[in-house]
Amino acid sequence: MTRDHFNGIVLAVSAETGFTPEAILDSRDQRGRNCTTSVSRARWMVWKRLREEGLMLTEIAVMTGHHHTSVMYGIRRLRGWGRQKTGTEYGGGKLVPPT
Repeated sequence: MTRDHFNGIVLAVSAETGFTPEAILDSRDQRGRNCTTSVSRARWMVWKRLREEGLMLTEIAVMTGHHHTSVMYGIRRLRGWGRQKTGTEYGGGKLVPPT
């Protein structure tokens, strides 16, 4: 994957979400705080598209400056996986696949 293709994906997500490319790729805001969920989702969208292009998690992590397990987590969250309430328990400790 060329840098231009990577930048194109980031710019496309930026146009869809309204966040700047810098905000999408940086895990902290200008004040040093963790980004909001909305910005994180935009970053996950970039990661998911890179994965759909055939890149490995470690390649995506190196390109975007994040750990490969963060990339894996973000892609899974976009696909709808996550802890959900089951019965009276909170979370239930089970991963629930997307419907």
